[in-house]
Amino acid sequence: MNAVMKAGKTILIIAILSVVNTTAEARDVTKIYDVKWIFSGIRKNTTKKDKHEFAGKPTELENQGKKRNPSKRYKKADKFSEGLAAVKLNGKYGFIDRTGMEIIPFRYDDAGAFSEGLAKVRTNGKWGFIDKMGKEAIPSIYDNVGSFSEGLVAAQSEGKYGFIDKTGKEVISFKYDDAGIFSDGLARVRSDGKWLYIDASDKIVIGER
Repeated sequence: MNAVMKAGKTILIIAILSVVNTTAEARDVTKIYDVKWIFSGIRKNTTKKDKHEFAGKPTELENQGKKRNPSKRYKKADKFSEGLAAVKLNGKYGFIDRTGMEIIPFRYDDAGAFSEGLAKVRTNGKWGFIDKMGKEAIPSIYDNVGSFSEGLVAAQSEGKYGFIDKTGKEVISFKYDDAGIFSDGLARVRSDGKWLYIDASDKIVIGER
């Protein structure tokens, strides 16, 4: 009986390899696949790397200068936004993706969530913005900043708030005591102890100075 079962497995393997050998990838099939995976559920990585994976499980990422860090090591962790989250490790902030892979290195003193493709980061006591590749989009020159909304963000310089766009261009001058985000085309700002609503052209829509 055992001999019959072994013969049956051998015939099955030969039949499978015969079918595969009719494809354009026939020359490489013995390099890519381990025949044992048919019965064990384990196969060689199809990238031909010297790695193995369980069938149906995510492939192990190759070393590309990025690291996966256990979440228990994080001192602080922000919410995920646009696929990334700011986390603190060894006194510095960086960004990870949803697999825990380090996407942007841990080099910032503080950081916030991504919004409209940019995230605020603090370096040497000043705030600026980076993109999802970790490239500086707006220099860290502001005392405080909000989050981008409708293409603009409130920023503070020399004690006053104004609004800048994604290139760092000043769109609304720094003259307010406080400012919020734009929503439905309006942002609230505080001037002389009163809250007003302005549009993106700095026109007062609700309230008066």
